[in-house]
Formats: sequence, structure tokens, C-alpha cells
Amino acid sequence: MNIIKKLSIITILLATIFTGLIIATFCIPTSAVQKNVEQSAMQIQHDGVWYKPLGCFLFQIDNLTDCQMLRINATADSNRPVWAAMMAEQYDNTIDTINSYNNVVVCTKHIAHTGRTNSDIYSNYARYWHGYQVLLRPLLTLFSYHTILVINYVSLLFIILSVMLATYRIVGNVFALTLTLSLALTNIFIVPFALQFSTCYYIFLLAMALFIIKPEYTRRKDLCIYIFFIIGAITSYMDFLTTPVLTLGMPLVTLIAINEKKNHSKQLPPSTNTRRHQQTPIKTIIYNSMAWGAGYAILWILKWCIGSLLTKTNIFDSAMHNAKLRVGNTLIFNGKEIPLSDFIHLILNKVYAIINPWLIILIFVAIIVLVALYVYKHWEQTKQHYWLLIIAMMPVAWFIVMKNHSIQHIFFTWRDFLLTVWCLTAYLCLTIRKPKAI
Repeated sequence: MNIIKKLSIITILLATIFTGLIIATFCIPTSAVQKNVEQSAMQIQHDGVWYKPLGCFLFQIDNLTDCQMLRINATADSNRPVWAAMMAEQYDNTIDTINSYNNVVVCTKHIAHTGRTNSDIYSNYARYWHGYQVLLRPLLTLFSYHTILVINYVSLLFIILSVMLATYRIVGNVFALTLTLSLALTNIFIVPFALQFSTCYYIFLLAMALFIIKPEYTRRKDLCIYIFFIIGAITSYMDFLTTPVLTLGMPLVTLIAINEKKNHSKQLPPSTNTRRHQQTPIKTIIYNSMAWGAGYAILWILKWCIGSLLTKTNIFDSAMHNAKLRVGNTLIFNGKEIPLSDFIHLILNKVYAIINPWLIILIFVAIIVLVALYVYKHWEQTKQHYWLLIIAMMPVAWFIVMKNHSIQHIFFTWRDFLLTVWCLTAYLCLTIRKPKAI
């Protein structure tokens, strides 16, 4: 059976499992979660919808989106679980014209307290799978938001420490130490404070753990393609479009690093059976990136298809409108939609008011020259580890494609560059010394 046929079977299985899980989740009576959702909304109102624990915009916690996740739970009509699962309705009656973002908290508290009525007005978030609800909704039957955050923090911390230790033992000290440094530099410490920030971290850490626990998987090209297809699919199922590129790049670095270590280790020579499955790092990046992208896009589009069929509602129009918006050339600034070029011009003017433009150009040219000289001086090492530079550019490519969304939500999308920081620090550590095994 060729790869396309197997991927087709995997797609059908995933679509069936995803649909079944989300419908089963919304079979949980909404009455079982209302009390904890109301209490959770009050907790978020006390914290603030966008509070800054360290007083920095880039470290801002997105309680607004977490509250939307809670509101979907309180709004859900569990007597119609298929409709609730596919449409992800949100109560939208209460309007605070002065502080519009408070509407989310006010609406969440109201619908959780009163329940659905015939006079209510609802919007929907049908373009997403909302797979995170498979975990969140059962937890809300037992706990409120702050308790769930504690569970989330402990769970994510345990997985991070386990993966760092396993990386040190299996992949090597360079990758383990630079991973630790990169997580610290991108402030991993506040990620578990927001549920929506956490999903992609769970996915890429567990994917890394899979390759570390089962290093033999890294030698099989076909199996890696299936794995990355599934990773992409799970990302589209669970994530709210936060930092999805991490679920591609972080496991990809782990996979190639393990392979490169085996290729240069006298103790671990490739077997006759696995040698024929070997491929260059560039091919590994291309094939697995394509597989991830296919899984991500196909399963997301299937949500629109399945949702439209099961609810007899056209989900495609809203989904396509938002897809065009997220790759568009405009963004909302100070409550108004402006061209992206105007926003960039505004930022540059503020920078130029502080620093002379020619000085900026001089610094930029100097950086390019220094990078070129470094690569030239360490060319032999670079030929061995060039793949890290390619993967480091993935977040840049993602930002270019998803420019509206990436800039509009820069306070959390910037964490995509965790991948860039890891790749560049690992590259520097590996190339600054003489060429040798990883």
C-alpha cells in the first residue's frame, strides 16, 4: 500500500475520531459545568482579560480567549450535542459599549448563571474544531479556572522537564542546554497561565518525546511522514492558531538531530535495514513539512465539510472570510482597520524618532557582514549543520504568510520564534567548535 493510500486511511480515521470525540464531549450536560464556568468568569474578571504579570506587552496573558473557551461551554446546548460540537455557539446579548472586551466576561457570567433562553442572541466559532474542549469540558465539571490553571502548570512543567532530561540523554548536551536556554529566553514560565497558549507546547513536547523514546522511528521515511501528518492534524484540532509552527519545527529538529547523531556515532552505525530509509536533512525537512501542512490543512477543511453536513449550515463562507482576513494586508489598530503598510510606516516613524535611519541601516549591514564572515570561517561545520538555519526560518515564513494574524496577535505569536532561538543557539554551539559528532 503506497503512502497516499495510507494517508487517506489515516485521514478518514482521524476525521472520524475527531468528530466522535468532540460530539461525545458535548454530551456532557451543560448544567454540570455552569457553576464552575460562572466562577471561572469571575476569576478572569478579577485578574483582567489581558493582564500583564511582568508589566510587559509581549508577556501579556490572553484571558480573553480563555474566557471565550469557557463561554462556549456555558452556551452549549447539550440536548443537541452534534449542533453544539459543530457550531461552538457563544452567547452575545450583553453589550458594554465603553469596554467592549468586557463583553466576553459579562456574557460568560450571564449565560453560565441563567442558561439558554429563546430570546438569546448567539454567534458561533464553527470554523475551528475546538478539540481542546475534549479535556476542558470534563475538567469544568469538577474545577474552576484557577484550579485548572494549576493542573495545567504542573502538567506542562512535568512534561518540559522530562523532555529536557530525555533530550540530554538521547539527543545530546548541546541540544538539551540550548533548548533549556531557548525556553527561558521566550519566557516559558508564563505560558501555562493561559490555556490557549499551552496547547501547541503540549503537542510539540509530546511529539519530541515520541522520537526520543522511539529513536528507530527517525530512520523510517514513510513512518515519519505519517507521524508529521498526524501532528499537523492534531494541531488543527486542538489549537486556536497560537504557535502552530512549533509543532512542526521542534519535533523536526529532534528527528534530524537524532539521525545526525547516529550517522556520526561509531557506537550506533545504521543497520542494513534502516540505511535504505536514510535521507538528507533537506529532504527530511521538505517531506515532513509537506506532510505536516497536509495534515493541518486537510483536517481543518474537513471540519468545515463535516460541520456543514451535520448541521445543514454553511460554515464555509465564514471560514473562508476569516482565512482571507488572516493572510490579508490589513489589521485593526486603535479600533480602526488600516493597511498593514500604514502600520509598518507608523512603527518605523516611531523608531526613526529615537534612532537615526542611517544608523539602523549601518547596524543591519554590519550584522549581515558578521554573519557572512562567521559562516565563511566555519564553513565545514556549517555544511554539517546547515539544516538548523533552514528550520530557523520557518517562523519567518509563517509570519509572512499569516501576516495579519501574526502581527495582530503579536503578544503571543512571537513565541513561534522559540524555534528560531533554539536552532540558532544550537547552530552556534555546534559550529564554533571543530567538526565532530553531535
